[in-house]
Amino acid sequence: MLQMPVYGEITRIEPKVLLGLSWRKLAACAVMGVVGGGVWLLLCGGALGLPFGGRVSTDLAMPVVSLVVAPAALWGWWRPKGLKPERYLVYVARHAMSPARLFMDGPARPVRAKRKPSVRERRR
Repeated sequence: MLQMPVYGEITRIEPKVLLGLSWRKLAACAVMGVVGGGVWLLLCGGALGLPFGGRVSTDLAMPVVSLVVAPAALWGWWRPKGLKPERYLVYVARHAMSPARLFMDGPARPVRAKRKPSVRERRR
């Protein structure tokens, strides 16, 4: 029998461009390579005999480089609830700034009944 996988949402599939990476992941790799490499050379360049950069040990420089490239890695690979980070963060910000209770007809206001209460309502 011939079978073919059918994806739930076709618009969420990102095409794999190079080495099994999507454009987003490929851009994140490029940013991480350029920025992380630059920071690493600034910290360790002198220790490696280069005419520029500091003389920090590579063991001490790697945590700093990891912290610098972490935002690019999160942007490239983090998919909270299947959404891209920029969409998810907009939803989180809207939720955080919205009022505690949401009503469909506008703000809440007291409602007074214009009729007599029923027998059940009087017993309460």
